[in-house]
Amino acid sequence: MLNKKEKSILILSFAVIVLGGITCVNKNKLADNVSSSHILNTIYKKNNHKKIKNEIYRKISDKDFRKIINDLSFEKLEVTNDILKETALVSALNSNDKKDFLKNLTSENQSYDKAQSTYKILNGFNALETISPEFSSYIKNEFGYNKENFNMNIIKEIPNSIIQKDKLVKLTLNENLKNIIKNLSYDNINKFSSLVEKNPSLVKILEKPFNSEEKDRFNLKSLDEKYFAQELDFENMQDIYAVSRDIAALGNLDSSLKDFFRINLSDFDYNKIANYGGLYLSDRKNEIEINKEYTSYNYTFENPYIKLNPYNRTPLGALVNFNTEYKDNPIKVTIKGIDGNPDFSYVLNKVSEQGIPVVGLYPNTNNKVNIKILSKNKNSVIKEKILSIKTEILDERLPIVVIEKDYEDLFPGTLEPGMNTASFITEEKSLPFIFDNYGKIRYVFNCDENMGRVILKKDKNDSWILDNGKTVIKTDSLGKVSGDKIEVKEYKELKVDDDLTKGYTVNHIQYLPKKNNLLIVYGFSSTTYSSAVFSEVDRETREEYFKARIYFKKSGIEENNIIFGERTKISPKNI
Repeated sequence: MLNKKEKSILILSFAVIVLGGITCVNKNKLADNVSSSHILNTIYKKNNHKKIKNEIYRKISDKDFRKIINDLSFEKLEVTNDILKETALVSALNSNDKKDFLKNLTSENQSYDKAQSTYKILNGFNALETISPEFSSYIKNEFGYNKENFNMNIIKEIPNSIIQKDKLVKLTLNENLKNIIKNLSYDNINKFSSLVEKNPSLVKILEKPFNSEEKDRFNLKSLDEKYFAQELDFENMQDIYAVSRDIAALGNLDSSLKDFFRINLSDFDYNKIANYGGLYLSDRKNEIEINKEYTSYNYTFENPYIKLNPYNRTPLGALVNFNTEYKDNPIKVTIKGIDGNPDFSYVLNKVSEQGIPVVGLYPNTNNKVNIKILSKNKNSVIKEKILSIKTEILDERLPIVVIEKDYEDLFPGTLEPGMNTASFITEEKSLPFIFDNYGKIRYVFNCDENMGRVILKKDKNDSWILDNGKTVIKTDSLGKVSGDKIEVKEYKELKVDDDLTKGYTVNHIQYLPKKNNLLIVYGFSSTTYSSAVFSEVDRETREEYFKARIYFKKSGIEENNIIFGERTKISPKNI
């Protein structure tokens, strides 16, 4: 029980606590009122303006910079002070010879820390320039800085590029290659690193010692020959193709890298694989798919397997295959003519494991193809089947063929047998094609765009060859490439009287031995219709027996042209 004195003390204490709380609440309200007061706010800014200015003065000793500071508003001064919290920028602004400082700052072969500082300093310059025109003039005059000369996105990535460079150097065993990598530009380092990240097999190349004393971790010797001979499985071909393309890409980055790989990988033709290996890889992939389709069903002569354009290069060719007991018997293939034109036939010695190549189909047509299994002496027909093979519309870049003269209708046997091969090029790619003596395109070879200007012709062994002046690639009639090595040789053209082709560009003259005729291929540009001409003439009298004019879709030989032409036996090579 409290006495009277104790009760008085307790009541007094409680009163003090309540009064103190009320006072605090009123004080906060008072503060709010003060801060909202225009007069007091002005006093607050004035005092802090001086405080921030003194803080910047302590950081920056340069008089010209301080002079700009004096004229800044309170808000701009606050922003400037925030920018100057970056110590690297402060060091730059306090440097003595500022122009030399900038040159040294952006020099090559920086350390990681310096590269980070460089970005922070240049980023600070750009930030200050947004504060006032005076800052912009100051930075340009003192440092010689012009932000248009610096790509901040690239500079921001330089520290990461330095890390990548160190990583690549550590991956490499060969000292010469280490030094080359150390001297690469940051842009090339990024491209180099990107290639390594995408293709782990490229790391095996970097780990090669490139000398005879140490064991090679990735032996490439003779792999190119096995690649072109298609002796490797599909996965290995993929790896080798990817590695070859990457090595070639690295060589294109820097001449020192190109020389290094050219010398140290002299027993591995990576350039040839990079440029043309995709053809072989594509063939292997298509063969896997064809074999999968063919073996999934029991195809017979009565119900055969038909694959139009099996290698995606000959839209007017098809592969036909079937199981039969007559595998070793001759096969006669006949493509029925359309629009009153004669049939086209050829005989093959037998059905190969891959099947029968059917060539000479008409475009955008439901072709009727007669297949006959002959007796071994070819005197009788054992089995016969008529197939329907539907083809699509051809590439719209191909020209139009118009027959202007043909003596064969009036005097059979006048012309050399065969069809007409035209090595046609466009601005984008090569599209060699073959047309018959009735103006119908019967064969097209869809060339890879990497091959450039290509001549299509047959060699003495009746195989098709593609020649771009650097490499000759042999293919079969359906476009499947071969690994056979062929030497590039210049084509020897016959010469005739100048007045026979005066005013034109003669692209090829071919002697036709069976009829003792000449096939002259020439062309010219026109503002209306550029065209080429296939003209067969008597070798002695110069009388013209056949003339086909080929109209291009575009004017000018720089956009399209026929660079080579000849009369060709189109039927597939006998097996």
